[in-house]
Amino acid sequence: MSVEKDDDGFLLDPDDWNEDVAIEIARSENLNLTEEHWRLIHLIRNYYFEYSTVPELRKILKYFRTREINAKICIPIISIRLWTAGL
Repeated sequence: MSVEKDDDGFLLDPDDWNEDVAIEIARSENLNLTEEHWRLIHLIRNYYFEYSTVPELRKILKYFRTREINAKICIPIISIRLWTAGL
């Protein structure tokens, strides 16, 4: 699967994103996506399309606390710079 990316590896067009693209990006980083990763990915994408910006890390962590999601499992997804969310 081939999508256009910038020099930093981000998708040029967020509309090119789909779950297969996310899986491919995660695999390239040796990351197996769990249900909690998918929650984070969809949270970030929904936030982006609602507010036209990627949420700050503190907002993501607040979301975890209010929903009792294990943030420690999801931190690697943030460390790959939101690539899997296609943003």
